[in-house]
Amino acid sequence: MSLKLPSGTVAYEEVIATVKGFTDRVEEHKASFIEAGFAEDFIDTLRGAIKELEDTLAEKGAFYGRRTVATSGLNLEFARAREMVRKLDAMVAPRLEGTDRLAGWKSLSRFAREQREEKEQGDVNGVTPTPQTHAV
Repeated sequence: MSLKLPSGTVAYEEVIATVKGFTDRVEEHKASFIEAGFAEDFIDTLRGAIKELEDTLAEKGAFYGRRTVATSGLNLEFARAREMVRKLDAMVAPRLEGTDRLAGWKSLSRFAREQREEKEQGDVNGVTPTPQTHAV
């Protein structure tokens, strides 16, 4: 009987398939393994470990799927929020024209747009620079 692990870096699925194959082959010779000192339930224990690994991988996949959906939902909500800010700007800016409040409004309403634009332009670290303000 020859049992050989895959060489190099392998995916978990390949390891699982290999161990399942080992288990099937070893089961044919279970008595010899028990005589050599293995526990009576060693094959069941091995299959239980395989099942745990499969369950963990499935859970991990589900987590990444949920995270992807959540991120997509957040991006949609950010887009809606930016559109709302644009609409508000069209209503608010004309009413504040000629007042010192206009600069404050422009600063606030611009933040949502600028942060997104910087990310789209390749801001890798997710850090948005603070805009420079100049004294008048």
